[in-house]
Amino acid sequence: MTTMRFMKLNKHWVLNVASAVILFFCFPLTAAAQPAADLSRLLAKYPGNFVIAESVTRDVHFEITRSGDTELSFSDNEAIFVLADNATALSESKEYFNSKLEIRELEAYSLVPINNAYKKQIVTDFTKAREAGDGVYYDDIYTYLFNFPSVGKGSRLVTNSKTVCSDPFYPVIFYFGGNIPIEQATITLTFPDNVNVSHRMFGYDTTSISFSKVKKGRYYTYTWSGSSNKSYQADDQSPSSRYFTPHIIINIDGYTYKGTYHKVLGSLKDLYDWDYSKIININTAISPEVKHLADSITANLSCNKEKVRRIYRWVQQNIKYVAIEDGDNGLVPRQASLVFQRRYGDCKDKSSLLTAMIRSVGLNSNFAWVGTRTLPYKYSDFPALSNSNHMIAVWWDDSNKPVILDGTTLFHSVDEIPSSIQGKQCIIEKGPDNFLLYEIPVSKADENISTDSVWISVYNGLLKGHGKASFTGEPKSTILSSLEGIDSTRYINILNKLIPKASNKCKYSAVQVSDLDNLDQPLTVSYDFELPDYITTNSSSSYVNMNIQRFMNDTQMKADRWIPVELDTPFINRFVCILQIPELSAVGILPETSAFNQSGLSFSQQYSRAGNTVVLSNEIIALNRSFSGEEISHFRNMLIALNKAYNKSIVLTNN
Repeated sequence: MTTMRFMKLNKHWVLNVASAVILFFCFPLTAAAQPAADLSRLLAKYPGNFVIAESVTRDVHFEITRSGDTELSFSDNEAIFVLADNATALSESKEYFNSKLEIRELEAYSLVPINNAYKKQIVTDFTKAREAGDGVYYDDIYTYLFNFPSVGKGSRLVTNSKTVCSDPFYPVIFYFGGNIPIEQATITLTFPDNVNVSHRMFGYDTTSISFSKVKKGRYYTYTWSGSSNKSYQADDQSPSSRYFTPHIIINIDGYTYKGTYHKVLGSLKDLYDWDYSKIININTAISPEVKHLADSITANLSCNKEKVRRIYRWVQQNIKYVAIEDGDNGLVPRQASLVFQRRYGDCKDKSSLLTAMIRSVGLNSNFAWVGTRTLPYKYSDFPALSNSNHMIAVWWDDSNKPVILDGTTLFHSVDEIPSSIQGKQCIIEKGPDNFLLYEIPVSKADENISTDSVWISVYNGLLKGHGKASFTGEPKSTILSSLEGIDSTRYINILNKLIPKASNKCKYSAVQVSDLDNLDQPLTVSYDFELPDYITTNSSSSYVNMNIQRFMNDTQMKADRWIPVELDTPFINRFVCILQIPELSAVGILPETSAFNQSGLSFSQQYSRAGNTVVLSNEIIALNRSFSGEEISHFRNMLIALNKAYNKSIVLTNN
């Protein structure tokens, strides 16, 4: 994928929020008309870059019509400068829209350097297409595909668009950085003085973004402007780029029309009222078929938790996840009876069926809105439609505590929460004027344990062994997801991906997996294996590296990294390797113990002798889920120490 297409995808991940907010990185042309001078200046300023954005501008106008209707209009422009040869791959491009927007204008063209001037070559062919997004909550995105003509070093690629939205809840989002450097980024918001707005900056290093406010007549114009000479590209195990890329979200709080104030989105209560309006007519009565289903699968059960466990598992196993977006229907759950009849649905639909079934057996259950961990926002900090991209169900247990039920997961038990929403705030509905803002717990390291124990022997230079692995929490659900739909006879073909060994030549056999449907117990996998060409030998000695599992050894950490490290969950990873010492062989001095412990990160590795065996014990622990600032260097130091330990071998000498 080219650098330009990375930039284009920035539009896409901004669109993948509850209201499918459109964002264009838009760039008005500079006045320069000397291609050689432009190219020379930008090459000197941005060495090593394939493409850069010269500027970004977005002009937003909010109006109230004479009839009292509202209108948001957006004028977006985009121009990037190509700095490298062989740039024809940049010609493919696309612009993203959604059903909330009416497109008034769309144009694209190339400015191609010819002698001492630019020649304008217009795009004449646009193809409209659907594009699947994350499919979690709301995503009615479509695109216009096109090709820039004559793309080459020194050319500018330009797009302009004008769109209109009549929904005042539609959030305005603008990014001051992206996957490529941006020389100048500017957004303006113009609105009449009978309108109230609020805004919030997000991301790192927002101090370079200036703000100004001007009033002309009865209109205010707010302007935010900044620059970003660096690109915001994610590293290994990093959070969503929304966490660190500077950007702004703007809400229309409300407006006055003919003496009456109309609330829009100025508070958390306003956001809840908007959310609740989407479910107010859902499952007002439980259908007989849903009631019969719930009764049948909970028959003869007296424990409420066991009833919910059965209902949750039934929905996980029998309702296929299919995202169906259709304008505002992408925000409205379908009736539980329809989901039951169809046997498919998205997160909203699964939550609808879950809440209806739980209520039908006399228990308390509610809808809840949440943003997955791809979104950095908190409802308590700045309520906006862009905070949510997911819907879940909540069951209130016998102690009246909320139990999170994510219908989109297939392999989490009722006691487990998917890592994608851990630590996030959710809004739990409790009626038309009542809700609970609840922070979803983060699992602890000892709830996410991976253990792999292997017994190995050496036969004529070939390393053979038997292993037994055990998984709980998120590692368990990850492996179960990988095994979904795969015949057990084919497990042997994917085990090197699930339980990787130090060599991709590893050959597995006799694979046995525990009951996949028993989510309340650890998942166990037993297997036999061979590692050919693994042992190094000479005339008198053999060298065996017992670190045949090397967890995290391929994690890359750049020396100048500033982006935080983010793990799925805190975890404990244990590996034990027991080597049977061959007959007529002696073991040399065992490697020294290795250890590291800093900032909630630790590992220990030790060798010991037990009878006619050598035992390697390795344990890696991450007590936290994210690491930032000085903790990044601590994480890097742990990886360095860990990989140094992985390189140790034992020596077997012939007697």
